[in-house]
Amino acid sequence: MQKVFFLILVCTFSVSVNAQFFDDFSDGDFTQNPQWIGITDNFFINSNLQLQSCASTASTSYLFTFSQAMDNAVWQADVQINYLTSANNYASIYLISNNLKPDTCYAYYVQIGGTNDEVSLFLQQGTKKTKIIDGIDKRIDYQLVILTIRVTRDSEGNFALYSKKPDEDDFYLEGTTFNNAVVRGNYFGVLYSNTNTTGNNYFFDNIEVTGDIPPEPKVYLKPQFGDITFNEVMFNTSEEVPEYIEIANLTSDTLDISNLKLTNLRTDGSYNTFVEIPSQTILYPNDYAAFCNDAIQLYYYFNLSEESAKIYTTVRWNALNNEGATIILLDENAGSEFDSFTYSPKMHYILLNNTRNVSLEKINPKMPSNDINSWHSAAFDVNYGTPGYKNSQYHELQNNKNDNRIWLETEYFSPDNDGYNDLCYIYYATELIGSTANAVIFDALGNRIKQLCNNVLLSSEGFLTWDGTRQDGKMANPAVYVLYFQFFNPNTAEKKEIKLPIVLTMR
Repeated sequence: MQKVFFLILVCTFSVSVNAQFFDDFSDGDFTQNPQWIGITDNFFINSNLQLQSCASTASTSYLFTFSQAMDNAVWQADVQINYLTSANNYASIYLISNNLKPDTCYAYYVQIGGTNDEVSLFLQQGTKKTKIIDGIDKRIDYQLVILTIRVTRDSEGNFALYSKKPDEDDFYLEGTTFNNAVVRGNYFGVLYSNTNTTGNNYFFDNIEVTGDIPPEPKVYLKPQFGDITFNEVMFNTSEEVPEYIEIANLTSDTLDISNLKLTNLRTDGSYNTFVEIPSQTILYPNDYAAFCNDAIQLYYYFNLSEESAKIYTTVRWNALNNEGATIILLDENAGSEFDSFTYSPKMHYILLNNTRNVSLEKINPKMPSNDINSWHSAAFDVNYGTPGYKNSQYHELQNNKNDNRIWLETEYFSPDNDGYNDLCYIYYATELIGSTANAVIFDALGNRIKQLCNNVLLSSEGFLTWDGTRQDGKMANPAVYVLYFQFFNPNTAEKKEIKLPIVLTMR
């Protein structure tokens, strides 16, 4: 009995279960041990105890058997085709499939033959078929194709495809790839496509699948309103730097943000085309993920790795307006908004001469996106951007009260955009319910330098920031300044006034 196509799958995974089968059809029966299901009338066991085709007309015929092995896998089997392969004459081996219908399944399969007379690995997602390993052209450009095919896959999703002719001592590597679009399945299958005259020309034998069944995938929570927020955006970039948008998880839960939508508003207020977050995108507790049209290029520009930052490539991308726009984050049905942010180049640090390739970072993810005081330009020592990891301008929100009800995080700050003490944080806490506040910066001569807030209704506690600019938008000189802070309750006429020194330095 000639052995022509051999295939094995091996899997190892914590808490995974071993699964295997072997069929050399020596019992003369493909309906049991194991049972093959499909277009059974177009197959039979021949006198050499091989599974052979027997289609009387042009067809695409197939058989499947139960198999769930997938991780750390090797598939190996024998195949023979007694005819020149073409677009209508080829064989396929379905390594793993989610159902018994090859025209609609989600699967990986090896195709032997076709227009280029090659051995290649395909990803199938419903009716969409994508070649993910392109084997050498014309490798089987002859009649009477006899091959041993081997496919391996580790638990991470790294595939290798091999083929071996009868006169070759070793397997030939057709190619390698990484792909995790399909992570589980229930069936292994064989298929052939024939014309009217080639219905008896396909043979399969010595099919073996061994390995482990992947563990059941974890079920992650879908985000609710308030769970996720915009955290960074780079909108004005040079040609070699992709624009990007970063999202932060505000919760202690692991969230599945697959298929959520990003978009921006058109001038008429309607949604632009939706950018879809890739499937299987998981956002861990209090973690970050950045999205762009070329993750590899963004990793390269910022000298990052997949271990240090989470950056994803989207299938499409809407160009971000350099002069400002409103970006929106929506659920997967585009029916509800999670967050929105109206950005502007005027929000950048005033002393930056050039804001190209500089991102806007949120000071803390919990701060409201549409408050201009929530944002600051990224620091120069991170190359002006932190896609997919903690922001350079990140700052913890303090809530410790003191007797004065007003306190500074530090008495000095240096607004030089180096990511260290770039802002003066002015914390407040008040028991005067319904209070409004006035906050003004004066110089040592009593000149008004900057009005930080004017009759603003306060919450019971919070903070203000001063970026070192004067009222005219120019940077104040290094000096000692005075913060005048006034609480006022218009209902009771109760008033509190506090003065604190602030030192502005330049390092």
